Amino acid sequence: MKCDKELLQKLKELKKTLHGNERHCVNCLIIKLMKGESLLLLKAIYGSILAGRQWFLDIDAYLKAIGFVPNKAAPCFYSIILGEDFVILLLYVDDIIIGATTTALKAKYYSLPRKKYKMTFNEILTDFLNIGFQRDRTRRQYYMFQATYVEAFHESFQLPRDPSVQTPFTENLRIRSTERDDITPAQRAYVHNFPYKKLIGVVLYCNICTMPGISYAVSSLAKFTSNPVFDACKELIRLCKFIYDDRHRGLTIGGGRAIVSYSDSDWAGDPEKRRSRSGCIIFIGNTPFALLSKMQNDAALSTLQAEPNAMVPCIQNGTYCKKIMNATSIPGLKYIHVLHHII
Repeated sequence: MKCDKELLQKLKELKKTLHGNERHCVNCLIIKLMKGESLLLLKAIYGSILAGRQWFLDIDAYLKAIGFVPNKAAPCFYSIILGEDFVILLLYVDDIIIGATTTALKAKYYSLPRKKYKMTFNEILTDFLNIGFQRDRTRRQYYMFQATYVEAFHESFQLPRDPSVQTPFTENLRIRSTERDDITPAQRAYVHNFPYKKLIGVVLYCNICTMPGISYAVSSLAKFTSNPVFDACKELIRLCKFIYDDRHRGLTIGGGRAIVSYSDSDWAGDPEKRRSRSGCIIFIGNTPFALLSKMQNDAALSTLQAEPNAMVPCIQNGTYCKKIMNATSIPGLKYIHVLHHII
């Protein structure tokens, strides 16, 4: 690959962002280019550690150049305000959702990125990151679900199905971090070969995207990722059965603008360290927007201490949601009323 001034300048800019051995390697390339030597491309920059950052800087600069303004609280949420009309753009790595108040605006701002990047386009939003979408124009709502994704990972892991499972977690179950003494060699072999990390990963993705109701179960089972025990494996299989039966429920997006926060906690629910668990969910209108279920850092002496501890992440997440909405200039979204309902 012959040297040119543009390539040399890009390498010099890249060198400024690197450290250690990577910086030394790029410096060697610059020296060779300045001597007029040829280079053989062995690996594209897309495979480097900094590829994600370089991609974001590139597309972020282009979106700003064509008029998009990033949200100060959520940099991957862009908008353009044109009087009463507006365009919004959601960026997730190289996947993009574009929405607008008119068809002409949508077509215009879809065509602009295509002038620089090779893109495919779906006129109607039906699938995004393994999440299905259905639109109800009458009620002005979207319905999100992951039925196809759930069916796919059930098939991939060859998981059993049981329509009798009605809850995501066995009631009052407390799983200890150490294996029981009565475990048989066959059960130990089952745990050793069980794909716990992969399965908890796909279940966590369902929880984050469309299934807030399984947060407690996922949080309780995720702590066994590095050292699974037989009871945790059984309970994870049970959770997968529930997810399959509940795969069409999904979430409804839309229906109001108020931010409402709910929080709660148990007390000393951890059977070993006696820590309490915090739980909260944040709604924007009728849409669950943020959720949390995790152990508190310290042991609470009573529910009087455990429940205020649970309020802290709830208020933090609610405040962050408010910042996202207030940071945009979309008509009708600024200065949203915030209610904190503590249960």
